[in-house]
Amino acid sequence: MIKLEVRYILKKDMREAFYNGILSQGIDKDARAEDGNLRYDFEIPGESDVLLLHELWDNQEALDRHAKMPHYKALALLKEKYVLETLIDKNEK
Repeated sequence: MIKLEVRYILKKDMREAFYNGILSQGIDKDARAEDGNLRYDFEIPGESDVLLLHELWDNQEALDRHAKMPHYKALALLKEKYVLETLIDKNEK
C-alpha cells in the first residue's frame, strides 16, 4: 500500500475557493471511485491557508493510473490558480 499525505499551501484567503472547486468538479468523488483507491479525504486544519489531503492506494500501479485521470488534470488546473506549494509525504507499507 502507498500512503500519501499532501499539504497544499494556498495563496492568501484561497482555501475555500480551492476546496469548493474540488467539490464542485467532483474531483474527490472521482478519485475515491478509482480502482485501487482506499482513501481520498481532505482535512481543513487550523492553519488558514493550508488544505490537507490523505490518500491511500493499493500499489504504485493504481497511483500511476490515477495520475492519468481527467479529474487529476482538473485538480492540476485548480492548483495553478490557488496553490503556492504542494508538499507530499509518501510512505509505502
